[in-house]
Amino acid sequence: MREVLYTRPELFYLAETWQYYADSASRVTRVLLEYRYTASQIPAKRAEYNALLENFIAKCGIDETFTDFECVLAVHDTMISIYSYDSDYVIDTSYGMLKSGKGVCEAYSLLFLEVMRYCNIESFIALNIPEKHCWNMV
Repeated sequence: MREVLYTRPELFYLAETWQYYADSASRVTRVLLEYRYTASQIPAKRAEYNALLENFIAKCGIDETFTDFECVLAVHDTMISIYSYDSDYVIDTSYGMLKSGKGVCEAYSLLFLEVMRYCNIESFIALNIPEKHCWNMV
C-alpha cells in the first residue's frame, strides 16, 4: 500500500493498512482498504486538499517561463519558508501538512511530489526504511 500512497499523494484519505482474503487455491478474492475518513467526509476533504494545493502552488510563484530547476528551487524554498517539521511525528500526508503548516519528512516528500507533478517534472520518493526517512529525487 505504501507504494501506491508514495506515488499518489492525492489519495491521502487512504490508510497504509489493508487486508486481503484468499481462497483455498491462494487466489485473492477480496481486498479491504482502510480509510482515514468516512465515505461522507472524503469529498469535502478532497475539495479542501485541492484548494490548499492550489494556494500553495500560487505562493510558489511558478509560471510557464520557469525552467525545471527554477520550479524545483521555488517549491523547495517556499516549502521551507512556510512549513515546519512536526516534532510530534503525527502529520504524514500532504493534506495534513497543507492544512496544519507542519509535517514529517513523508509529508514534505508527498507535497513536493504533488507539485512536481503539477510542473510536469519527473520525481519520486526514495525511502530509507531502517532510518524511517524519505526524500525526493528529481
